[in-house]
Amino acid sequence: MVTTSAPAKEQNPAYRPARTPPPLGMNLSGDPRQALVLLGQRFGDLFDLFAREGRRLYLVGGSVRDALLGDTHRADYDFATDALPEESLRILRAAGLRTFPIGARFGTIAAAISDTLVEITTFRVQEAYEPGSRKPEVEFGDSLDDDLSRRDLSINAMAIDRHGHLIDPFDGCSALERRILEVPRGGLENTRSILRDDPLRLLRIARFAGRLGFAPTPDTTQAAMDCRAELLRISRERWKMEMDKLLLTRHADQGLAWLAHTGALQVVLPATGPLVRLGQVRRVGAQLLDTPDDLMTRWSVLLLHTVVTEHTDCRLDLSRSLETWPDEPLRTAFASGVASRFRFSNAERQCVERLLGGIPDPASLRADWDRPALRRHLIGFGEDAIRVLDLLDAVGDTVPGLTEHTGRLREALVSLRSVEDPLPRLPKGLGHALHEQLGMPRGPALAEAMARLREAILDEALANDPDIDACIGWLRDN
Repeated sequence: MVTTSAPAKEQNPAYRPARTPPPLGMNLSGDPRQALVLLGQRFGDLFDLFAREGRRLYLVGGSVRDALLGDTHRADYDFATDALPEESLRILRAAGLRTFPIGARFGTIAAAISDTLVEITTFRVQEAYEPGSRKPEVEFGDSLDDDLSRRDLSINAMAIDRHGHLIDPFDGCSALERRILEVPRGGLENTRSILRDDPLRLLRIARFAGRLGFAPTPDTTQAAMDCRAELLRISRERWKMEMDKLLLTRHADQGLAWLAHTGALQVVLPATGPLVRLGQVRRVGAQLLDTPDDLMTRWSVLLLHTVVTEHTDCRLDLSRSLETWPDEPLRTAFASGVASRFRFSNAERQCVERLLGGIPDPASLRADWDRPALRRHLIGFGEDAIRVLDLLDAVGDTVPGLTEHTGRLREALVSLRSVEDPLPRLPKGLGHALHEQLGMPRGPALAEAMARLREAILDEALANDPDIDACIGWLRDN
């Protein structure tokens, strides 16, 4: 059952972002089409290839949108054509271009033009996903307008031709100027239809709210509320793909708040119900923006808030003793469960487990850490030793002066790691020597002796990488 209760500010039917984002470099005044003309010229040879075969080709979607916003730094470009996939493949190969027909079944042929990847997709009139599938069932068409009409948002339903002429049948330019997010043609029923064709579009809308700071229209928001349960038909890998992108946007607070308002956040991550009810989603989103652009740190901010709020029914507050939190095994298990739900990689799962399970008590950061303490931190967290400090910085707004302590500790950790290997090293053949010279039986006793020696190195009672005689001498003396 989906929980939709939320505080008044997130229940308001006229929901809008709480703040106006900074300008995006909108290129819609003066000579707004110059960037589009340049785009058409850039791919002039490709347009001409298809024209010579009597086929239509258009540059569509994000590259057109971004050019109008003044952003021309893209790594890939999408084209739409009336040529069937096999014909596109023939045209491209005849021109000597490297092709990658990995999406031919779904109408898409990729090709490399210099250092730029382009994808050329046959016009579609229908695209829908079966439950749990990552691959759509598509129906090809011969109309650019029909193809654009089934796209996720009107700002992504624009195209240009060879000469940079804008084709905008669904007022995408107007949506950019008004800073709104709506599907082509808008309207509640039409929006529901487009979201049900591919419910992942609901998460994409949140991602664009986060990226651009635009507000979904009331019809968009209502349709998302009505269709949120449809997200359960979508593969978890596709959930993660969009959530990853959302968490790294510069207005992630707005995207997350909208997901919470529609109830979609509670569908993909049910444990966030108490977080939404206590009105903490915007706070979490704002804290994301205070972290580096590091995906696992941002996931950890969201998950730490979620698990603490779920089990204490209180907002996360680092000024309270961590003894009031769910214990370390529970936090680690929660992180592992979410990682499985969203199909994290093994490395990602291990990272969030370490960060949520091992977060240090802020009080410990006020002490002067000696070298053994620094080395233990580096060993305990490994490559995540700095990430856990970034996590503390992000969620520690309840602890005055916390960033001063974490900053000092961060410098010390970086300095130590740059001059020495923190891992304790034991000499090769030590186990055999302990067995032969001290009569130590192989098994638990030998393992315990090795562990004591590593601790002695961490405490600087032994030099790192000591010789066998030093190890045996230390054990005899201790």
